[in-house]
Amino acid sequence: MRHLLGLLVAGCLMAGSSPAHGQSTYDLFGGARASALGYASTALTTASGVHGNPAAAARRSHRVVSFFAREAFGLSALRYGSVAGTWPAAWGSVSGGASTFGGDGYREVHYSLGYARGLSFGTSRHVHLGLTGRYYHTRIDGYGSTGAVGLHLGLLLPLLSSLDLGAHATNVNGPSLVEGEPLPQTLSMGLQYRAGDALRVLVDVFNTIC
Repeated sequence: MRHLLGLLVAGCLMAGSSPAHGQSTYDLFGGARASALGYASTALTTASGVHGNPAAAARRSHRVVSFFAREAFGLSALRYGSVAGTWPAAWGSVSGGASTFGGDGYREVHYSLGYARGLSFGTSRHVHLGLTGRYYHTRIDGYGSTGAVGLHLGLLLPLLSSLDLGAHATNVNGPSLVEGEPLPQTLSMGLQYRAGDALRVLVDVFNTIC
């Protein structure tokens, strides 16, 4: 069995007295492997899931469908579930999926559609780029519902034969569910080191721009 080690370093960038925006579930959840690694999966080339690095789909050589579910603290109001799929082709990889979080009084539903492709710049190594569009829909009983579309960018770059760099930026277009309250824009950078056939070491730095 392949062994994986993960480490996540989280931070927040604040400017002046700007108010902090709420951090929702869509930045972290999305797959069993990412959860087991403490979400240090930005550079994980085998990652799959609705909220993974959009560029990871370009590394897939076959179709894959994944499911994930969890219920934090045994509370139905904190249930989360997702389904995601990747379809590689000669012209690139298409990915899509959906996820839901919450209960009867509060619920978030997200739908994602992405495209990723590997590009070569005159060398034997490829840089993999990905773009995902995600529709956010939130409903709160007594207050109604609202939605917005966010754009997410991803990159995977092999630095050495055993070392990969990953980057993932979310909501780069600054979408808002409520006027004046944009969804969190996050940036993560990660490294994946393949120490052998049975061991990978992953490190992530994750920042939320508040």
